[in-house]
Amino acid sequence: MKYDRRSLIFTSMAHFANDGNFFLFPVLIPFYSSLPGVSLVGLGSVAIIYNVLSGLLSTPIGAIADRIDRDAFLIFSGMFLNASSVVLFALPFLYPRLLYVFVISGSVVLGFAQSFYHPIGAAIISIANPGEESSSVMGVNSAFGSLGRAMTPYVISFAILLIGGFDGLTSFSLYLFLIAAVTFAGLRTFSRRNSGRKVAGKADGRAAGEFHSYAGFIYLLTAIVFIRSMFMLAVTTYIPEYMSDIYQSKHIMSIVLTAGLLIAVPGGPLFGRITSLKGGKFTIILTSALSALFFAVFLLTRSVLVSGLAYAVFAATAFTGFPVLLGYVGNVVPNRYSATSNALVWGIGNTLGGAAGIAVLTLMLLIMPLSYSLWLMLLFAVVSLAMTPFLPGRKDAEADSVTE
Repeated sequence: MKYDRRSLIFTSMAHFANDGNFFLFPVLIPFYSSLPGVSLVGLGSVAIIYNVLSGLLSTPIGAIADRIDRDAFLIFSGMFLNASSVVLFALPFLYPRLLYVFVISGSVVLGFAQSFYHPIGAAIISIANPGEESSSVMGVNSAFGSLGRAMTPYVISFAILLIGGFDGLTSFSLYLFLIAAVTFAGLRTFSRRNSGRKVAGKADGRAAGEFHSYAGFIYLLTAIVFIRSMFMLAVTTYIPEYMSDIYQSKHIMSIVLTAGLLIAVPGGPLFGRITSLKGGKFTIILTSALSALFFAVFLLTRSVLVSGLAYAVFAATAFTGFPVLLGYVGNVVPNRYSATSNALVWGIGNTLGGAAGIAVLTLMLLIMPLSYSLWLMLLFAVVSLAMTPFLPGRKDAEADSVTE
Protein backbone atom coordinates (compact mmCIF):
# COMPACT_ATOMS: atom_id res chain seq x y z
CA MET A 1 0.00 0.00 0.00
CA LYS A 2 1.46 3.36 -1.08
CA TYR A 3 0.74 6.31 1.19
CA ASP A 4 1.94 9.76 2.15
CA ARG A 5 3.88 9.11 5.35
CA ARG A 6 3.98 12.64 6.75
CA SER A 7 0.24 13.24 6.46
CA LEU A 8 -0.49 9.86 8.05
CA ILE A 9 1.88 10.35 11.00
CA PHE A 10 0.68 13.77 12.09
CA THR A 11 -3.02 13.29 11.38
CA SER A 12 -2.81 10.03 13.35
CA MET A 13 -1.22 11.88 16.26
CA ALA A 14 -4.05 14.41 16.18
CA HIS A 15 -6.66 11.65 15.86
CA PHE A 16 -5.20 9.84 18.89
CA ALA A 17 -5.49 12.94 21.07
CA ASN A 18 -8.79 14.19 19.63
CA ASP A 19 -10.75 10.96 20.06
CA GLY A 20 -9.26 10.31 23.46
CA ASN A 21 -10.52 13.68 24.60
CA PHE A 22 -13.97 13.07 23.09
CA PHE A 23 -14.28 10.03 25.38
CA LEU A 24 -13.17 12.04 28.41
CA PHE A 25 -16.57 13.30 29.60
CA PRO A 26 -18.29 9.87 29.74
CA VAL A 27 -15.41 8.65 31.92
CA LEU A 28 -15.81 11.67 34.22
CA ILE A 29 -19.55 11.08 34.73
CA PRO A 30 -19.07 8.42 37.47
CA PHE A 31 -16.63 10.73 39.30
CA TYR A 32 -18.85 13.80 38.99
CA SER A 33 -21.98 11.86 40.00
CA SER A 34 -20.36 10.93 43.33
CA LEU A 35 -20.10 14.63 44.27
CA PRO A 36 -22.89 16.07 46.47
CA GLY A 37 -25.96 17.42 44.67
CA VAL A 38 -25.06 16.08 41.22
CA SER A 39 -27.60 14.06 39.20
CA LEU A 40 -26.95 11.57 36.42
CA VAL A 41 -29.69 13.15 34.28
CA GLY A 42 -28.08 16.58 34.68
CA LEU A 43 -24.69 15.26 33.56
CA GLY A 44 -26.27 13.45 30.62
CA SER A 45 -27.91 16.70 29.56
CA VAL A 46 -24.51 18.42 29.55
CA ALA A 47 -23.18 15.72 27.22
CA ILE A 48 -25.78 16.81 24.67
CA ILE A 49 -24.21 20.27 24.45
CA TYR A 50 -20.83 19.32 23.00
CA ASN A 51 -22.37 16.84 20.58
CA VAL A 52 -24.87 19.41 19.26
CA LEU A 53 -22.23 22.13 18.89
CA SER A 54 -19.75 19.81 17.23
CA GLY A 55 -22.38 18.57 14.81
CA LEU A 56 -23.61 22.04 13.88
CA LEU A 57 -20.15 23.56 13.51
CA SER A 58 -18.49 20.77 11.52
CA THR A 59 -20.16 21.73 8.24
CA PRO A 60 -19.22 25.46 8.25
CA ILE A 61 -15.70 24.61 9.43
CA GLY A 62 -15.41 22.01 6.67
CA ALA A 63 -16.56 24.60 4.12
CA ILE A 64 -14.01 27.09 5.45
CA ALA A 65 -11.28 24.44 5.19
CA ASP A 66 -12.20 23.75 1.56
CA ARG A 67 -11.99 27.47 0.82
CA ILE A 68 -8.91 28.78 2.66
CA ASP A 69 -6.38 25.90 2.43
CA ARG A 70 -5.12 26.29 6.02
CA ASP A 71 -5.64 22.74 7.29
CA ALA A 72 -2.67 22.66 9.69
CA PHE A 73 -3.81 25.81 11.49
CA LEU A 74 -7.40 24.58 11.71
CA ILE A 75 -6.37 21.23 13.23
CA PHE A 76 -4.11 23.11 15.67
CA SER A 77 -7.07 25.30 16.65
CA GLY A 78 -9.20 22.26 17.37
CA MET A 79 -6.49 20.61 19.47
CA PHE A 80 -5.85 23.82 21.43
CA LEU A 81 -9.55 24.06 22.25
CA ASN A 82 -9.58 20.39 23.29
CA ALA A 83 -6.85 21.10 25.82
CA SER A 84 -8.67 24.18 27.09
CA SER A 85 -11.85 22.17 27.68
CA VAL A 86 -9.97 19.75 29.93
CA VAL A 87 -8.85 22.63 32.16
CA LEU A 88 -12.49 23.62 32.60
CA PHE A 89 -13.49 20.02 33.36
CA ALA A 90 -10.83 19.93 36.09
CA LEU A 91 -12.20 22.93 38.02
CA PRO A 92 -15.27 21.19 39.56
CA PHE A 93 -12.90 19.08 41.64
CA LEU A 94 -11.66 22.32 43.25
CA TYR A 95 -15.03 24.10 43.31
CA PRO A 96 -17.76 21.42 43.47
CA ARG A 97 -20.52 23.98 44.11
CA LEU A 98 -19.80 25.47 40.70
CA LEU A 99 -19.72 22.09 38.97
CA TYR A 100 -22.43 22.82 36.41
CA VAL A 101 -20.93 26.22 35.54
CA PHE A 102 -17.54 24.70 34.72
CA VAL A 103 -18.87 21.51 33.15
CA ILE A 104 -21.25 23.40 30.87
CA SER A 105 -18.45 25.82 29.92
CA GLY A 106 -16.11 22.91 29.25
CA SER A 107 -18.78 21.20 27.17
CA VAL A 108 -19.24 24.31 25.01
CA VAL A 109 -15.48 24.58 24.38
CA LEU A 110 -15.29 20.83 23.70
CA GLY A 111 -18.10 21.17 21.16
CA PHE A 112 -16.11 23.76 19.23
CA ALA A 113 -12.96 21.66 19.57
CA GLN A 114 -14.46 18.43 18.26
CA SER A 115 -15.81 20.06 15.09
CA PHE A 116 -12.36 20.39 13.50
CA TYR A 117 -10.47 17.12 13.23
CA HIS A 118 -12.69 14.59 11.45
CA PRO A 119 -13.73 16.57 8.35
CA ILE A 120 -10.29 18.16 7.97
CA GLY A 121 -8.22 15.10 8.89
CA ALA A 122 -10.19 12.95 6.45
CA ALA A 123 -9.74 15.59 3.73
CA ILE A 124 -5.96 15.70 4.27
CA ILE A 125 -5.72 11.91 4.03
CA SER A 126 -7.95 11.60 0.95
CA ILE A 127 -6.09 14.41 -0.86
CA ALA A 128 -2.62 13.16 0.08
CA ASN A 129 -3.60 9.53 -0.68
CA PRO A 130 -6.01 9.62 -3.66
CA GLY A 131 -7.98 6.64 -4.95
CA GLU A 132 -9.35 3.54 -3.27
CA GLU A 133 -6.33 3.27 -0.96
CA SER A 134 -7.57 6.29 0.99
CA SER A 135 -9.98 4.03 2.93
CA SER A 136 -7.10 1.76 3.95
CA VAL A 137 -4.98 4.73 5.03
CA MET A 138 -7.96 6.11 6.97
CA GLY A 139 -8.24 2.70 8.62
CA VAL A 140 -4.67 2.95 9.91
CA ASN A 141 -5.35 6.53 11.03
CA SER A 142 -8.57 5.39 12.70
CA ALA A 143 -6.64 2.82 14.73
CA PHE A 144 -4.84 5.67 16.47
CA GLY A 145 -8.18 7.30 17.25
CA SER A 146 -9.33 3.98 18.72
CA LEU A 147 -6.09 3.73 20.70
CA GLY A 148 -6.72 7.21 22.10
CA ARG A 149 -10.23 6.20 23.15
CA ALA A 150 -8.84 3.03 24.71
CA MET A 151 -6.09 4.65 26.75
CA THR A 152 -7.95 7.73 27.95
CA PRO A 153 -10.42 5.98 30.32
CA TYR A 154 -7.69 4.16 32.20
CA VAL A 155 -5.19 7.03 32.19
CA ILE A 156 -7.77 9.54 33.42
CA SER A 157 -9.30 7.19 36.00
CA PHE A 158 -5.87 6.20 37.30
CA ALA A 159 -4.69 9.82 37.43
CA ILE A 160 -7.80 10.96 39.32
CA LEU A 161 -7.57 8.10 41.81
CA LEU A 162 -3.80 8.65 42.25
CA ILE A 163 -3.33 12.44 42.38
CA GLY A 164 -6.86 13.81 42.42
CA GLY A 165 -9.29 15.17 39.87
CA PHE A 166 -7.83 18.64 39.42
CA ASP A 167 -4.15 17.65 39.22
CA GLY A 168 -4.90 14.62 37.05
CA LEU A 169 -6.91 16.55 34.47
CA THR A 170 -4.61 19.58 34.31
CA SER A 171 -1.68 17.23 33.66
CA PHE A 172 -3.69 15.68 30.84
CA SER A 173 -4.39 19.14 29.39
CA LEU A 174 -0.65 19.91 29.19
CA TYR A 175 -0.19 16.80 27.06
CA LEU A 176 -2.95 18.03 24.71
CA PHE A 177 -1.38 21.49 24.39
CA LEU A 178 1.89 19.77 23.40
CA ILE A 179 0.13 17.60 20.80
CA ALA A 180 -1.46 20.73 19.32
CA ALA A 181 1.95 22.32 18.79
CA VAL A 182 3.57 19.17 17.37
CA THR A 183 0.79 18.47 14.86
CA PHE A 184 0.87 22.06 13.64
CA ALA A 185 4.63 21.83 13.11
CA GLY A 186 4.26 18.53 11.27
CA LEU A 187 1.43 19.58 8.95
CA ARG A 188 2.39 23.21 8.32
CA THR A 189 3.83 22.43 4.87
CA PHE A 190 0.69 20.60 3.69
CA SER A 191 -1.19 22.50 0.99
CA ARG A 192 -4.06 21.41 -1.20
CA ARG A 193 -2.78 23.66 -3.97
CA ASN A 194 0.69 22.11 -3.81
CA SER A 195 -0.88 18.65 -3.98
CA GLY A 196 -2.24 19.56 -7.40
CA ARG A 197 -5.86 19.39 -6.28
CA LYS A 198 -8.10 22.35 -6.59
CA VAL A 199 -9.47 24.17 -3.59
CA ALA A 200 -13.11 25.12 -4.00
CA GLY A 201 -13.35 28.90 -3.99
CA LYS A 202 -15.99 31.52 -4.56
CA ALA A 203 -14.77 32.13 -8.09
CA ASP A 204 -15.48 28.56 -9.13
CA GLY A 205 -19.25 28.86 -9.44
CA ARG A 206 -19.57 26.03 -11.95
CA ALA A 207 -17.72 23.62 -9.70
CA ALA A 208 -19.79 24.64 -6.69
CA GLY A 209 -22.94 23.81 -8.63
CA GLU A 210 -21.69 20.28 -9.35
CA PHE A 211 -22.04 19.37 -5.68
CA HIS A 212 -25.77 18.91 -6.27
CA SER A 213 -25.08 15.80 -8.34
CA TYR A 214 -23.72 14.14 -5.19
CA ALA A 215 -26.20 15.68 -2.75
CA GLY A 216 -28.70 12.80 -2.85
CA PHE A 217 -26.04 10.28 -1.85
CA ILE A 218 -24.63 12.53 0.88
CA TYR A 219 -28.04 13.35 2.38
CA LEU A 220 -29.19 9.71 2.44
CA LEU A 221 -25.92 8.58 4.01
CA THR A 222 -26.16 11.41 6.54
CA ALA A 223 -29.71 10.33 7.52
CA ILE A 224 -28.64 6.71 8.00
CA VAL A 225 -25.60 7.73 10.02
CA PHE A 226 -27.76 10.09 12.12
CA ILE A 227 -30.04 7.25 13.25
CA ARG A 228 -27.10 4.84 13.63
CA SER A 229 -25.28 7.33 15.80
CA MET A 230 -28.35 7.91 17.99
CA PHE A 231 -27.75 4.36 19.18
CA MET A 232 -23.96 4.23 19.22
CA LEU A 233 -22.98 7.53 20.82
CA ALA A 234 -25.86 7.53 23.30
CA VAL A 235 -25.01 4.13 24.74
CA THR A 236 -21.29 4.92 24.65
CA THR A 237 -21.89 7.98 26.84
CA TYR A 238 -23.57 5.94 29.56
CA ILE A 239 -21.58 2.70 29.33
CA PRO A 240 -18.99 3.79 31.97
CA GLU A 241 -21.81 4.52 34.44
CA TYR A 242 -23.50 1.20 33.58
CA MET A 243 -20.24 -0.70 34.07
CA SER A 244 -19.62 1.05 37.39
CA ASP A 245 -23.06 -0.12 38.54
CA ILE A 246 -22.78 -3.76 37.49
CA TYR A 247 -19.15 -4.18 38.60
CA GLN A 248 -19.57 -2.02 41.73
CA SER A 249 -16.10 -0.57 41.10
CA LYS A 250 -14.83 2.43 39.13
CA HIS A 251 -11.40 0.82 38.94
CA ILE A 252 -12.74 -2.39 37.36
CA MET A 253 -14.86 -0.24 35.05
CA SER A 254 -11.79 1.62 33.80
CA ILE A 255 -9.83 -1.61 33.28
CA VAL A 256 -12.63 -3.37 31.36
CA LEU A 257 -13.37 -0.26 29.31
CA THR A 258 -9.72 0.21 28.39
CA ALA A 259 -9.13 -3.49 27.68
CA GLY A 260 -12.21 -3.65 25.46
CA LEU A 261 -11.21 -0.55 23.53
CA LEU A 262 -7.63 -1.80 23.12
CA ILE A 263 -8.90 -5.06 21.64
CA ALA A 264 -11.02 -2.97 19.28
CA VAL A 265 -8.05 -1.00 17.89
CA PRO A 266 -7.47 -3.32 14.87
CA GLY A 267 -11.07 -2.67 13.81
CA GLY A 268 -10.13 0.55 12.04
CA PRO A 269 -7.51 -0.93 9.67
CA LEU A 270 -9.59 -4.09 9.17
CA PHE A 271 -12.83 -2.38 8.20
CA GLY A 272 -11.00 0.33 6.28
CA ARG A 273 -9.47 -2.42 4.15
CA ILE A 274 -12.85 -4.13 3.74
CA THR A 275 -14.27 -0.80 2.56
CA SER A 276 -11.52 -0.59 -0.08
CA LEU A 277 -12.19 -4.16 -1.24
CA LYS A 278 -15.97 -4.57 -0.87
CA GLY A 279 -17.30 -1.01 -0.82
CA GLY A 280 -18.84 1.27 1.79
CA LYS A 281 -22.41 -0.08 1.63
CA PHE A 282 -21.33 -3.66 2.41
CA THR A 283 -19.10 -2.55 5.28
CA ILE A 284 -21.74 -0.29 6.84
CA ILE A 285 -24.24 -3.19 6.86
CA LEU A 286 -21.64 -5.53 8.36
CA THR A 287 -20.48 -3.19 11.12
CA SER A 288 -24.00 -2.03 12.00
CA ALA A 289 -25.28 -5.60 12.37
CA LEU A 290 -22.31 -6.77 14.45
CA SER A 291 -22.38 -3.75 16.76
CA ALA A 292 -26.08 -4.23 17.54
CA LEU A 293 -25.69 -7.97 18.10
CA PHE A 294 -22.73 -7.74 20.47
CA PHE A 295 -24.19 -4.81 22.39
CA ALA A 296 -27.18 -7.05 23.13
CA VAL A 297 -24.77 -9.73 24.37
CA PHE A 298 -23.05 -7.08 26.53
CA LEU A 299 -26.38 -6.23 28.19
CA LEU A 300 -27.32 -9.88 28.77
CA THR A 301 -24.42 -10.70 31.10
CA ARG A 302 -22.84 -9.37 34.27
CA SER A 303 -19.68 -11.44 33.86
CA VAL A 304 -16.64 -9.18 33.71
CA LEU A 305 -14.96 -11.40 31.10
CA VAL A 306 -17.97 -11.95 28.82
CA SER A 307 -19.21 -8.37 28.99
CA GLY A 308 -15.67 -7.10 28.37
CA LEU A 309 -15.27 -9.27 25.26
CA ALA A 310 -18.74 -8.34 23.98
CA TYR A 311 -17.95 -4.68 24.52
CA ALA A 312 -14.68 -5.10 22.63
CA VAL A 313 -16.48 -6.45 19.54
CA PHE A 314 -19.12 -3.73 19.85
CA ALA A 315 -16.41 -1.06 20.02
CA ALA A 316 -14.45 -2.59 17.12
CA THR A 317 -17.52 -2.33 14.88
CA ALA A 318 -19.14 0.84 16.27
CA PHE A 319 -16.05 3.06 16.20
CA THR A 320 -15.24 2.50 12.51
CA GLY A 321 -17.04 5.54 11.14
CA PHE A 322 -13.86 7.35 10.13
CA PRO A 323 -12.47 4.79 7.63
CA VAL A 324 -15.83 3.29 6.64
CA LEU A 325 -18.12 6.31 6.32
CA LEU A 326 -15.56 8.92 5.29
CA GLY A 327 -13.66 6.40 3.18
CA TYR A 328 -16.94 5.70 1.37
CA VAL A 329 -17.48 9.44 0.86
CA GLY A 330 -13.91 9.87 -0.38
CA ASN A 331 -14.42 7.19 -3.03
CA VAL A 332 -17.56 8.87 -4.40
CA VAL A 333 -17.26 12.64 -3.90
CA PRO A 334 -14.57 14.80 -5.61
CA ASN A 335 -11.74 16.17 -3.48
CA ARG A 336 -12.85 19.78 -3.84
CA TYR A 337 -15.95 18.94 -1.79
CA SER A 338 -14.18 16.56 0.59
CA ALA A 339 -14.21 18.55 3.84
CA THR A 340 -17.75 19.83 3.23
CA SER A 341 -19.10 16.32 2.50
CA ASN A 342 -17.16 14.82 5.41
CA ALA A 343 -18.57 17.49 7.70
CA LEU A 344 -22.16 16.74 6.66
CA VAL A 345 -21.80 13.00 7.20
CA TRP A 346 -19.68 13.27 10.33
CA GLY A 347 -20.93 16.50 11.89
CA ILE A 348 -24.65 16.35 11.13
CA GLY A 349 -24.95 12.57 10.83
CA ASN A 350 -22.55 11.12 13.36
CA THR A 351 -22.19 13.88 15.96
CA LEU A 352 -25.58 15.61 15.86
CA GLY A 353 -27.24 12.21 15.64
CA GLY A 354 -25.31 11.21 18.74
CA ALA A 355 -26.55 14.31 20.54
CA ALA A 356 -30.15 13.44 19.65
CA GLY A 357 -29.60 9.91 20.93
CA ILE A 358 -28.13 11.16 24.20
CA ALA A 359 -31.15 13.44 24.62
CA VAL A 360 -33.55 10.54 24.07
CA LEU A 361 -31.69 8.25 26.46
CA THR A 362 -31.42 10.99 29.10
CA LEU A 363 -35.20 11.56 28.95
CA MET A 364 -35.73 7.82 29.33
CA LEU A 365 -33.79 7.92 32.60
CA LEU A 366 -36.53 10.11 34.07
CA ILE A 367 -38.98 7.20 33.85
CA MET A 368 -36.93 3.99 33.78
CA PRO A 369 -33.58 2.51 34.91
CA LEU A 370 -30.45 2.85 32.79
CA SER A 371 -30.40 -0.85 31.87
CA TYR A 372 -33.90 -0.71 30.33
CA SER A 373 -33.05 2.49 28.48
CA LEU A 374 -29.99 0.90 26.89
CA TRP A 375 -32.13 -1.95 25.58
CA LEU A 376 -34.60 0.45 23.97
CA MET A 377 -31.80 2.32 22.19
CA LEU A 378 -31.16 -0.83 20.15
CA LEU A 379 -34.28 0.04 18.14
CA PHE A 380 -32.39 2.88 16.46
CA ALA A 381 -29.68 0.44 15.38
CA VAL A 382 -32.32 -1.78 13.76
CA VAL A 383 -33.94 1.15 11.89
CA SER A 384 -30.57 2.37 10.59
CA LEU A 385 -29.66 -1.13 9.43
CA ALA A 386 -32.98 -1.44 7.58
CA MET A 387 -32.30 1.81 5.66
CA THR A 388 -28.76 0.91 4.57
CA PRO A 389 -29.71 -1.23 1.51
CA PHE A 390 -30.99 1.97 -0.16
CA LEU A 391 -27.42 3.29 -0.44
CA PRO A 392 -25.68 2.87 -3.81
CA GLY A 393 -23.63 -0.30 -4.14
CA ARG A 394 -19.94 -0.41 -5.03
CA LYS A 395 -20.48 -0.34 -8.81
CA ASP A 396 -22.99 2.52 -8.63
CA ALA A 397 -20.66 4.55 -6.40
CA GLU A 398 -17.74 4.00 -8.74
CA ALA A 399 -19.87 5.07 -11.72
CA ASP A 400 -20.88 8.27 -9.93
CA SER A 401 -17.23 9.00 -9.16
CA VAL A 402 -16.15 8.46 -12.75
CA THR A 403 -18.78 10.82 -14.15
CA GLU A 404 -17.46 13.73 -12.05
